[in-house]
Amino acid sequence: MIFPIPTQARRFHKNPTLTEILCHIQCRSAGISFLGIQKGFGIMADVALFHAPSGTTLACPVSELSVKRIREIISESNKKFGIEVDEASL
Repeated sequence: MIFPIPTQARRFHKNPTLTEILCHIQCRSAGISFLGIQKGFGIMADVALFHAPSGTTLACPVSELSVKRIREIISESNKKFGIEVDEASL
């Protein structure tokens, strides 16, 4: 089965990696914008960077990235900054 590469996943370069495509799909499924992957260079885990609805840039280890985990990270961030968000909207 062949899946087309999402157009937005190609905005940084023409040949995104499979990991970047999967991160983009997870972020899009959570309703947020995927920014890219920050490499850990073997010192730490690679992290996916994304924009929260509040405008902050958040990160999640690529190995843990899922729609549920993205929503948890956004919720934790909102609590830390005192941002009131209807949980049903996440």
